[in-house]
Formats: sequence, structure tokens, C-alpha cells
Amino acid sequence: DAETLPVARGMEEIAQAADVKEALRSGAYLIAVPLLIQQSRIQRINVSLDKGIISAIDAAAKLRGLTRSAFLAEAARNEIRGR
Repeated sequence: DAETLPVARGMEEIAQAADVKEALRSGAYLIAVPLLIQQSRIQRINVSLDKGIISAIDAAAKLRGLTRSAFLAEAARNEIRGR
């Protein structure tokens, strides 16, 4: 059975909750964490990139022991997470 996810709320709304206000006053931090759900399903897409970028992607992927697709997926996840 799938885990039930909480309803998404804005940071301002979350910060107004009494327990969160108290935690923040006590030194806690409130940070946004992007939700990336693994769907265990691969979908083929068509992407057009400069040949030089593709060569750099392929070289970086090879150094990491990844396929081009795996490298691009990891790079996208890192960018979405703000790393």
C-alpha cells in the first residue's frame, strides 16, 4: 500500500503553526525539501543539446561509471534539490 503523503503547503503557512513557531524560537531551522517520487518506470524522451555538451556529458558519465541517461537523471535530481 502506498504511503500517504501530507498536503503540500507553503513555507509561510508552515511557519505559522504553533509547534513550528516554538521550534523556530528554540533554534530550529525550516527548510524546503523538494519531493521527488521514484516511479520505477523509465520513459524515453528526445532532448536536443549542443554536440560539445553531449561530449562533456559522456566524458563525465564515463568517469563516474554511468550511462548518459543515468548521468543526466542524477544531474537533474541534484539541480532540483539545489546542490
